[in-house]
Amino acid sequence: ADALRRLYPGHSVVISTDFNLNILNHPEVVTTPVEQTPFVTNTVFVSITRAIGTMSGVLIDHIQFGVFKASWDVRTSWLEVQKGSWEEVIFNQDFKKALQKDVYGFFTSEKVYKNLGIPWERGLI
Repeated sequence: ADALRRLYPGHSVVISTDFNLNILNHPEVVTTPVEQTPFVTNTVFVSITRAIGTMSGVLIDHIQFGVFKASWDVRTSWLEVQKGSWEEVIFNQDFKKALQKDVYGFFTSEKVYKNLGIPWERGLI
């Protein structure tokens, strides 16, 4: 990892041995390969259950190494969040009420932020 960080300063290095981790196929991530960097791939056989088809499996190129510019499709994420409701949030009721107060307080304070010259931004995890 250290060698990769030295080769690619300014990039985030993600290393995983989890075959199921596939950031390139995440529905909310937009990726573009960095052109001057070659991919290191490994061809693997993926079996298919007989219920799906007559083939026993397929060969796929699994990317072992690649350099990508990745960004989140914030609009898609925002639209998905809008489908949720506070009833679906599973927290202790006191914590949930405090969180709601914080969130609603932020959205009613845009003018205060602007008057103070502070960027109107908020991050919650």
